[in-house]
Amino acid sequence: MNQRISCFTHHALAAAAIGIWTAAAGCADHVPTDDKSCPCAQGNVCCASGVCAKDQASCSGASTPQNHTSALEEAPGTWSGYIDNYRFISGSDSIKLTFQRDGGTLSGTVTLGMGTPPPAATDPNVTWPVGQTGMMIVDSMSTPMEGFVFTARDIQIDDQRLRLRFETLEPWQPWCALQTPFAARDGHYLVAPDAAFIGNGGSGGSCYYDTMPTPTPANCEKAIVAPDLCQCTAAGCTNSDNRSMELDVALRDGRGDGSLNILGLHNIRVTRAQ
Repeated sequence: MNQRISCFTHHALAAAAIGIWTAAAGCADHVPTDDKSCPCAQGNVCCASGVCAKDQASCSGASTPQNHTSALEEAPGTWSGYIDNYRFISGSDSIKLTFQRDGGTLSGTVTLGMGTPPPAATDPNVTWPVGQTGMMIVDSMSTPMEGFVFTARDIQIDDQRLRLRFETLEPWQPWCALQTPFAARDGHYLVAPDAAFIGNGGSGGSCYYDTMPTPTPANCEKAIVAPDLCQCTAAGCTNSDNRSMELDVALRDGRGDGSLNILGLHNIRVTRAQ
């Protein structure tokens, strides 16, 4: 008898435990997630916006918590800070962001390092910056020019997250604008004749494009860099947009933490100026 009671009690307790667990699970399915900041309750997910939702598919509909400011509202102004584990030639690691809001859109700029860029180009046949060889310019294409105010492009807002890119060849836009576009055989336009480049190289060497029936003389240094720096249409030339860097930052309460892809990913820390 005692054994039967004991067994009955054991099964009853187990059933009760299962019932309680099932009820709890059912309640968890109905826990509201809107207006709840991460970290989230077990079973829910933390969306990129920093808000909890029942699953990733629901993230787009999750509202922002109270007293929560999106990057669209937070960004306008000037932000200054530094790039982790990176130094420009000057030794500086500084970064400055500026943003202006026009209704539901943002525009802005990115300035890196210190110093002042050289004066704008005035001669289409002299490489820029003046005094630098073609190979020096090629080497400098992989890093942003210090002190230049880059235009923030393709700004994207996802709640507190802000993403943008900037073109590292933008400083050469004035020089490219001085160039003459050449019609190519495929209907496009180039910054140089659509012909083989022949370079004898060296100081005082002669270079030319193998145009027919008469070769076209060329500035050796310009011929090295112009095709990488500039892109053209029938109307004229501008800087090439095939080299850009991406910045990704979360802005919260006057502080920003994120990353910049400059020869690899580096953390950035910025604070809004008061």
